Amino acid sequence: MDDDSEREPCLWITEHLTPYGTVSHGVKQLFASKQTKYQSMIIADIGPYGKALVLDGRIQTTTGDEYLYHEPIIHLPSLLHGGPKKVLILGGADLGAAREALKWKSVEQVVVIDIDGDVVELCAQYLPEIAQDCSDDERCKLIVGDALKYIDETDETYDVIIGDLTDPIENGPSIELFTRSFYEKVKRCLNKSGVYVTQAGTISLREEKVFPRVANTLKTLFKEVVPFSSFIPTYGTPLGFLASSDSKLVTKLTADEINEKLDSDLHNGRETLKFLDGTSFLGLLGLPANVRASIQSESTVYK
Repeated sequence: MDDDSEREPCLWITEHLTPYGTVSHGVKQLFASKQTKYQSMIIADIGPYGKALVLDGRIQTTTGDEYLYHEPIIHLPSLLHGGPKKVLILGGADLGAAREALKWKSVEQVVVIDIDGDVVELCAQYLPEIAQDCSDDERCKLIVGDALKYIDETDETYDVIIGDLTDPIENGPSIELFTRSFYEKVKRCLNKSGVYVTQAGTISLREEKVFPRVANTLKTLFKEVVPFSSFIPTYGTPLGFLASSDSKLVTKLTADEINEKLDSDLHNGRETLKFLDGTSFLGLLGLPANVRASIQSESTVYK
C-alpha cells in the first residue's frame, strides 16, 4: 500500500499570478474553513511547506517558509533605523512579524492591529509555531480593529511601522492602504527618524506593475525610499518591499558590519534567525536593473 504522504492530493489551492499563469499547492489536510465578516479563510497542510493560512484564495503565510517574509519585513527596517523602541504592525494576525520585532533588545512595545478577529483566533489555534510565545510577552499588544481607523485616531507615534497587508491589487480591496492619502496618515504616526515598510506586491513586472507605482507614491512623501525583495517559494513570485523615511537610510554597509549589529542588538543574536545575516541583507537590496529602472521612470501616483 502506498504511503499517504506519497498520494497525489485530491484538493488543490490554485492562485492566478496572471490570467495565463497559476501557482498551485496540494492540500494534505484541511484544518479550518470559514467565511468571516471580511474574507474567506482556510488553514490547511500543504505538504512540504507545512500549514498554510489562505485568505480569499491567496496563501498569506506557511509554517515552512514564513521566515523568508517575516525576517526581512522586520529586521531590514529595524537595522536601517538603528534601534526601534516602539513598533506598530498593521495586519499581522499570525503574529510572525511581532515575533521578529520582539527579538530586538531596544523594543519596548509592539502593537499589532488586525481587522479580522476570526483570523486572529484561528491563527492562534492552528498556527502557534509562527507566533511562538510572543503573545505572552508583556511588550506585545494585539488589537482587533481597523488599521485605517487606528491610524486616523491615534496620538501615538512609532519608530517603525510595518504594513503587513494583503496584496496591493489595482481595484482590489486593500489598494486604499497603498495610496498617498493613507501614507500621509502613516507619516503622521512616525517619529522623526521613523521608518515605514510595506510589502508592495511582486517585482515581476510581467505579472503586475503595482510595485513601481507604490514606490513612486511613497517617493512623493518621503525623502528616502529603499526597495528590496525576498523570494518566498509558496507565493510563486518574488515579493517586493519598500522602506521609507525622512531620515537618511544607510544601506552601504558590509556584511560584517550587519552581522555585528545583529549579534549586538538582538536577543541571542543571529542564532535566533533562519534567513537574515549580513550576506542575505545585502542580497535583499539587489533588485534587478529593470525593476530599478521602472521605479525611476514611473509617474503614476495612487492618490
